[in-house]
Amino acid sequence: MTESDAGDSAPGRVESEILAYLRMRPSAVDTARGVREWWLARLQPRPVAGEVESALERLARAGLVRCRTNPDGTVLWFAAPPGAGEA
Repeated sequence: MTESDAGDSAPGRVESEILAYLRMRPSAVDTARGVREWWLARLQPRPVAGEVESALERLARAGLVRCRTNPDGTVLWFAAPPGAGEA
C-alpha cells in the first residue's frame, strides 16, 4: 500500500464517525459542509468535502441516514428512523 492508497480506509472511517455522532445526537440535522465541520471535527486529517458527500450517500443507500432538499436547494442530512435500514 502506498501513501496515496491510505485514503482507501477513509470512507469507512468517515461513515463510522457519522454514525457515532448520530448515536449521540439522534436529532442532528446538517448540510454536508456542516457534517464535515461539526460532526467530523475529531477526525484528523479532516476528510475532504467529496469524501463526506460520498459517505453520506453510501449511508443513505444503506438506509442509515436520509436527506431532504429544502426549497432553496439546501440538502440536509439526518439519521434514518430506527429500523429503517433493516431488510
